[in-house]
Amino acid sequence: MIFIDRRDAGRQLAGQLADQSAQPATAVFGLPRGGLVIADEIATAYHLPLEAVICRKLPAPGNPEYAIGAIAENADPVLNEAALVYYGIEGEYVDHVVEEAHTLIKQSILRWRSGHFLPELRSIRAILVDDGAATGLTMLAAIGLLRSLQVQEIIVALPVAPPETIEVLFEAADQAVCLKTPEPFQAVGRFYQYFDQTADEEVEAILTRQLRLLPYLEGSVHESR
Repeated sequence: MIFIDRRDAGRQLAGQLADQSAQPATAVFGLPRGGLVIADEIATAYHLPLEAVICRKLPAPGNPEYAIGAIAENADPVLNEAALVYYGIEGEYVDHVVEEAHTLIKQSILRWRSGHFLPELRSIRAILVDDGAATGLTMLAAIGLLRSLQVQEIIVALPVAPPETIEVLFEAADQAVCLKTPEPFQAVGRFYQYFDQTADEEVEAILTRQLRLLPYLEGSVHESR
């Protein structure tokens, strides 16, 4: 165990981000659900606006806990090619799980962002946060989305991840901050004393309490398609 809970991890991570948060036009982006708890601590510590980046893992056939890829709102999926080969997965199955993921993403956007997709973010430095990363697929999907929205800079911020995942994320982002890179890794929850699933109600409370990014962006937001 390294962290007591997500709040503890968020406070520790916030302590390593002082230089990053002091830059102008910086916003914190959290991956729901657990990543938003970490992001909440960072946004609170530095009085930064907060937004959710909605992503979904793409499950392997017969093994929903194993991801063959991930997808973020309005972005192309990120696929684990080795997993596709291992499971003998063809395009029809991928199309099916991507369509299901899009449906769930739209439901989350409706619930947590009033049905609005993220707009262009040309002037924004993004601190992209999750509660940990094993394969890094969801973070890669989120990075791809933010790149497509033309953010100025992406700083990945994680409490814990394996070294090889941090290397991949560092290459995809502009910077990466990770408190711990233990080996062997196994699973994110192994490094928390308490790692219960974050409830929708907690996500809604965070997003209601925090200064939201979207209302302050020039040109407002794009309607959900």
